[in-house]
Amino acid sequence: MPLFNLKHKKKYSVAVFCGASFGKRPIYTTEAKKLGNLIAKSDMRLVYGAGGAGLMGVVAHATLDAKGDIYAVTEKVVATWEHPVKNIRYRTAPTIQKRKLEFIEHSDSFVILPGGAGTFDEFFDIFVKKYIAARHKKHAKKVLFTENRPIIVINIGGFYDPLIAMIKLAVREGFMLQSDFELFTVVKDAKSAIEVIKKHRAAAEKAKARKK
Repeated sequence: MPLFNLKHKKKYSVAVFCGASFGKRPIYTTEAKKLGNLIAKSDMRLVYGAGGAGLMGVVAHATLDAKGDIYAVTEKVVATWEHPVKNIRYRTAPTIQKRKLEFIEHSDSFVILPGGAGTFDEFFDIFVKKYIAARHKKHAKKVLFTENRPIIVINIGGFYDPLIAMIKLAVREGFMLQSDFELFTVVKDAKSAIEVIKKHRAAAEKAKARKK
């Protein structure tokens, strides 16, 4: 069973935020399984909330089945009902906020699958941090975010259409800028999400090589 080194972050890492339920449509499970499989086969590490239920468990098991690596972080209260996947190591953060900070610290890209309140919170948390990093670069270190890390929303079967419409409305009504909407990418499936990540990864590696 592949395990991870908690202090080792050389492998490109992808945080996945999603529901601890399966949802009503089978396509959610199908795409979650594809995502976990593709992360592992692309030699990337999955970063997620340690849970074994719902889409969280699907992504994790698919990653493990494909011999992939996982960095998992739960929270002491959440862990009492969102039981971690068996046979993986995981960290237990003292608060939800510190759990989310660990996701940010250990991830190069962020992928959003369908989910509920927790998933929405995680999306808006990184969205706002990326907004601050992009608008106010001097504060980027304070929010532990850099504006070049991609946030990818997988809009399976139109699940996130209302969210996207709300953000577009905020832009039209003058509460946000068009450039704010461009801080995340919307794709239709797991394959497309991995393609976006691979492009970012290649560009990041080129930029790093030029600095040497």
